[in-house]
Amino acid sequence: MKKKLLFVLVFCIGWAFNIFFMKLILNTGASPIVVSAQTVLIGVILLSFWTATRKRPLKGLTISKFYQLVYVGVLIAGAFVFGVYGLRLSTSINYGFLIKTTSVFSVLLAYIFLKEHLNRYKVGLLVILIIGAYLITTGGQLIAPRLGDLLILASALCFSISLTIQKPVSKSLGAEILGLSRILIALPVIIIVAYSFGENPFQLLPLGLIFLVGATEAVKELFVVKTLKISTASYVTMMGMITPVLTTVLGLLFLSEVLNAFQILGGVLIIGSGILIHKLKM
Repeated sequence: MKKKLLFVLVFCIGWAFNIFFMKLILNTGASPIVVSAQTVLIGVILLSFWTATRKRPLKGLTISKFYQLVYVGVLIAGAFVFGVYGLRLSTSINYGFLIKTTSVFSVLLAYIFLKEHLNRYKVGLLVILIIGAYLITTGGQLIAPRLGDLLILASALCFSISLTIQKPVSKSLGAEILGLSRILIALPVIIIVAYSFGENPFQLLPLGLIFLVGATEAVKELFVVKTLKISTASYVTMMGMITPVLTTVLGLLFLSEVLNAFQILGGVLIIGSGILIHKLKM
């Protein structure tokens, strides 16, 4: 139980810093698809070195499982591409809330395809988490739907489906190869998309920042899989709602962002729900 909590907290912290560093580099005017390509490339390099230190990292890999990993990688690529272009066409406020619909998709998909338990307590906590995420990322503002919002929803759906597909495979494969495969297979897809949009995915970006984005991406991918191996897909995505609380703190400390009463209430709801999710062993 302590290991599961530790892994999901490292995942959430890695994700929060990934968003923070991503925002810093996008603020320099860098192309979102170029940032995505180089983020994934650095993540692949770092996870490759880490995987190489493991004993028999490919143990348990079969042809059928390989195909499942390919599907997951393509979905992760889709999540990246839809997400960055959704962010470009929408607002960061809308993005912050809508990407958290991953939890809704994942809980429903896990119930339908993985036969994970769904009761009134899980549904109730999920509703509270959504309300909390809405408040903390919108400050109580209404969301105006637009094309970018639909792309963000598509990104969240791709990520949710990838977790649903990967959960059965995670029982027999190591976390390192699972984490690496998610972005290794996604990399060529993202590069092809970048070139198709007339972008050079290897153009020079601020080296320090893009390395930090890639490193936190590697941490995020490794620990989402480590958590998934010893918990449910629902647990991973519902506990992942802690991330907007952490990104809000980073924004307050380093980006001169402000926090209102609605956002404070949202943070309290998310933290309280996270504690209950862990205590109730969901």
